[in-house]
Amino acid sequence: MDFDFDSSEFKSHQSPRRDKSHVPVEIWSEVFLYLVNDHFYYSRPSSHMDLKLVCRRWRDIMLSTPGIHSQLPIRRKTEEDHVKAFIQGRSLLDVIVTMGFRSRKCFPRPIFPDRFYAAFMVAAHVASRWRSLVLDSLPPPGEYRDLQIVQPLQRLESFKLARGCNLGNFLEPLMTAITTTVTKRFTVMEVFHPDAALYLVQPAHLQIFSSLTTLRLLCTRMQNPVDILTSLHKLETFEAHHLFLPIYPPNVDLPLTQTLRVLHLKSVSVQWMEDQIFPVLQDCSITFPHHADAIQSVHMPSCSILKYDSNDLVALEYFHLSHPTRLKVKSGQCRTWRGNLQLTALHPIFAARSLTHLDLEIKCSEQLLAYMLGLVPTLQELWMGLSSPHALSRAFFLAFAAGGRNAGAMAGSSSRTVAPLCRELKRLHLHYKRWLRGLERKDLIPTFGDVVASRRPFKESRFSLCLSFDEGPYMLWRVHEPVESFDICDVFTEIHIGFSSPHGIVRLSTNIGGTANYFQQFRELEYITIVQRMGHENLPIHYFFPFHSLREVRAPTLFLDIWHKTRFPSNLLFFHTLKVLDVGFIPSSFLAGQTFQKLERYKEQIYRHGHDPGHVLLTEMPVCTKLVVRLSRLATLKLPQIRELGVEISGVGSNNIWEMHVAVNANLSGLKLLHLWNTSYSHEQYIGDTIKILRSLPALETLVIDEKYLVVPHVNFFGAFVPMDAQGTSGQNQSCWEGRILRVVCPRLASLQIEGSSLTKQPGLMPILKDIVTLRAIIGSPLKSFTFYDWRPEKKWELIGTDRSFIMEEVVPAQRFQIDI
Repeated sequence: MDFDFDSSEFKSHQSPRRDKSHVPVEIWSEVFLYLVNDHFYYSRPSSHMDLKLVCRRWRDIMLSTPGIHSQLPIRRKTEEDHVKAFIQGRSLLDVIVTMGFRSRKCFPRPIFPDRFYAAFMVAAHVASRWRSLVLDSLPPPGEYRDLQIVQPLQRLESFKLARGCNLGNFLEPLMTAITTTVTKRFTVMEVFHPDAALYLVQPAHLQIFSSLTTLRLLCTRMQNPVDILTSLHKLETFEAHHLFLPIYPPNVDLPLTQTLRVLHLKSVSVQWMEDQIFPVLQDCSITFPHHADAIQSVHMPSCSILKYDSNDLVALEYFHLSHPTRLKVKSGQCRTWRGNLQLTALHPIFAARSLTHLDLEIKCSEQLLAYMLGLVPTLQELWMGLSSPHALSRAFFLAFAAGGRNAGAMAGSSSRTVAPLCRELKRLHLHYKRWLRGLERKDLIPTFGDVVASRRPFKESRFSLCLSFDEGPYMLWRVHEPVESFDICDVFTEIHIGFSSPHGIVRLSTNIGGTANYFQQFRELEYITIVQRMGHENLPIHYFFPFHSLREVRAPTLFLDIWHKTRFPSNLLFFHTLKVLDVGFIPSSFLAGQTFQKLERYKEQIYRHGHDPGHVLLTEMPVCTKLVVRLSRLATLKLPQIRELGVEISGVGSNNIWEMHVAVNANLSGLKLLHLWNTSYSHEQYIGDTIKILRSLPALETLVIDEKYLVVPHVNFFGAFVPMDAQGTSGQNQSCWEGRILRVVCPRLASLQIEGSSLTKQPGLMPILKDIVTLRAIIGSPLKSFTFYDWRPEKKWELIGTDRSFIMEEVVPAQRFQIDI
């Protein structure tokens, strides 16, 4: 969507809302000026337009109030007339030039060069009213005439130029206008365009920097040094990349040292900082400094945030900070003994004992790191960049759990209780460049889980331990404390993986949706749960092959597909380690002829037809006891120990499939629970097929069945559950059954539930339901629960009967039945 100039503002006067108040214009002007220039305005750039649209009087007051500026966007389709209408009556303008894209290759949308040129030149004729100018992007050079700045920039206060802005022939006119026509109002300059930065830092143009309070420069290819620091008299924020500075003499007088509050340098000399005092500097960031060996003493009494990235951190030993709170340090040394020297240089800053946030990426010994962390007891957040799992051992991380819950068991000794490392820590983030391969260092994640569990008693707020990696897409994994079972209750995260530990299952979770390549680095994981909020997601089935210890896969909406020409290893661990599998779909060609040696529970939501069960090789599940599938899939499975079965029957002739395949391939003599449901329209033949199926299950104790089977009249179905004699008759007199052979469907049935049915809407069923309850009670049937469940609204009724009594009672709370997979 292209957000171009909105002309609705100029139509507001057509139907104004009258301001009935009698507040003087001067007071309204002060109120509007406060709102527009306050932080409220900068957090909501459209607030000034909202105020002008209230009524015509407010609009006129805002337009006539000095100091209230208006934001003028010039985009690829902005029209000349709109700009003319916009600038009319406005004293100050904020001009933003953007095409809405960085490159035509990425966004091949049409450009209107003539329209853009006309709109820009209208604004250029009132350049004397520009308060700020932002050049984000321009059309490619050559597609429009040369741009010009017609009037002097005498009211310009801020200028920002993006790196990707292709100025072409407009570079020199623009820079000339900036360097020759700006006044002392000019306080903010952010130039990330290298050519423009080189033009501005020429000695002849340094006078424009004297009034700046904010300066950001991105320079490249500088051949000669530029003495720019002596021209910065009021600077508060200074950010420079690749700026070539001269070597300053000792004790040089640099005015910016007294005014700087924020200093960010990258590939810039820091020699000028030697023996300087920065009394108000609060935020200092230095990356790859030049001439850092010249630093012997730098005083920053007010600095609370320090970031330093260099292979040589020795200079940090001479940075004197009174109360630092945030420290971010990175060293590229690859030798431990060299890293130890770098870490030792941080001792003065650590000794201040005021750090609350620490980012550390230094290769060093565990003993030295533990000692240094012991110097900062107030630390609340710790980020550590590590090369691999070998960087820090399990023993080091156990120091974070010392003294906490299960600390004795984790440390191997119950007699020693010590204070944990960084006792006030609320967040620990570990970023690894390379993670586990094969079986190496499997004990780290269980240790992380122990750390999370042990620190819960120490803080009122929840402790957080997070992991991230350079490998694959960036994801933030949160580590949870060990639990007995991998039950997912957090519906706000989408991917959960688990690892066994001596104290339970350690769970990791992330909020990022999708699955591809998101947890491939965890080769040792054992549990996977994917919570997909909307739709289905396809994933190649060979994605799971590298996991050598996989036990549970739970992804009800995941479609496991087979890529073209995929070859499967002869001995896949997938079939030998998996105990629970719950997915949306698995291709029959992958399952055919395979044996799941340890699979105990299996659920498949969707089965794609296309194979005759009689011509598909059986899939063996020798220890599977719980199963939820469609009938067509059930017919291809060999199940010697099935106990709980949920099956979807969506076609006529289910009894034939049951007799020819299911009853032959599965041992149904021990089936205790059966859940039948139907996704298609009911058919009268379903009743006969269902009754035949139920008669083959003498050990069935629990039956849950969908109302779609209960075609009108329902009594045809329920009649099968009424005890019958050999001649097929029933009666209320028990004495009349003496000496007769009674027939009853599912004689061991203890629980019968009908789903999707409301008893209050079917009073005609009451007589036969009463017969089922009372007559089965007379003959000693174990039926204890006979319930009807209706999910619109969610209600449940239970029929209670003893001897000849019959009662209907509502069950609270009502819960829909599901087999626990």
